Amino acid sequence: MTLKEIDARKNELKEILRQENEVIRLKELKKPAKKTGASAARFRGTLSEEYQSPNIITEGEIVHNIQETLQTETMIEMSRISAQNFWIAVIASMVAVISVLINFLSMLATWIAALVK
Repeated sequence: MTLKEIDARKNELKEILRQENEVIRLKELKKPAKKTGASAARFRGTLSEEYQSPNIITEGEIVHNIQETLQTETMIEMSRISAQNFWIAVIASMVAVISVLINFLSMLATWIAALVK
């Protein structure tokens, strides 16, 4: 997910939370939860029970799940951008080293030419 998509999801969440009717808000919250991959159901069980039917989830829990998912997506995107910037810095450093080497060789050639005259 790109940063623009993440911002769009945050804005969508804000718009839903501005609605007055709590039942509609809870129903509408499940759409951005599904889009972002956040859980819209709560599962409760013990170690002996592998699966149990989902319990009713509260609005706050859905919002929390969506916000955590968006935060994780933001961190993943920032890591990707950081990796790109690392390689750009490595290439820029190599170009700088090559430039210094060329300047050194140019200076050396000028010095040798001055000695030969």
